[in-house]
Amino acid sequence: MISKLNINQEIDLAMTAHKEGKLLEAETLYQKILEIQPKLSQVQNNLGIIFESSNKLNEAEICYRKAIEFQPDYTDAHFNLGNILKSLDNFEEAEKSYKKAAELKPDYIAQVYNNLGIIQKQLGLLDLAEINYKKAIEHDTHYATAYFNIANLMRDSNKLDESIEFYKKTIELKQDYILAYFNLGFVYKKIGKFNDAEINYKKVIEFNPNNAEAHNNLGNLMQDLDRLNESSEYYKKALSLDSTNKMFINGYGRLLLKLNYHNSGLKLISQTDGVIKFTQLGLKII
Repeated sequence: MISKLNINQEIDLAMTAHKEGKLLEAETLYQKILEIQPKLSQVQNNLGIIFESSNKLNEAEICYRKAIEFQPDYTDAHFNLGNILKSLDNFEEAEKSYKKAAELKPDYIAQVYNNLGIIQKQLGLLDLAEINYKKAIEHDTHYATAYFNIANLMRDSNKLDESIEFYKKTIELKQDYILAYFNLGFVYKKIGKFNDAEINYKKVIEFNPNNAEAHNNLGNLMQDLDRLNESSEYYKKALSLDSTNKMFINGYGRLLLKLNYHNSGLKLISQTDGVIKFTQLGLKII
């Protein structure tokens, strides 16, 4: 049992374990501390962070609310509660928590606008989402995540030229932003700029050689460009990383048909629930 006399020492031990990634040890220590002094807001908040990292969202919400109950001006707890409520699809309450965090600490304003944009996009309020992402950027011109989010919004709204510029800005700010390279590759392929698509998918692989989707997308791209041997190598690599992915199997099967390995190609396609129809003009895969 922890005595009130050495509770500060226990808090130090818990926080050290937390920083070192010893989450079970930290969780146990935080809970023991709260048995003695449940009104320690920082400990409630830190325990909430551990629960959140373990996807125990309801438990995390309880901790953050207790932290706020005992310390109403605890900015981090308001912001963390907003994140949890967003994850629980309680968007209205999440918005209130974010706004309270920004009210208490202006440094949070850019993050708040960004997260409001995420909520509004999920609600289908795309114009409002765009406004809030842009406000996030106004408050923090180096906020790579906000640029990435607005790039995705532009892509989904079929404003592809704008999305390209925002993806480029994301990468300018964070040169190892793998998803930005991946999505930029997707957009370039969609508008027919195949060389640029290839460059960006290869950047994904440069940063993460085991990114199966990038290998698969390069397989698709090489197949479209009739660079079939290269396509084969990319598909093989993708399947070596994820051998049960039906999209990868289907793509490789289609390639094998082009390479005249009909039996092998049809066998693969049949594994992906693809329907093969034979017509007077040949076979058709639907």
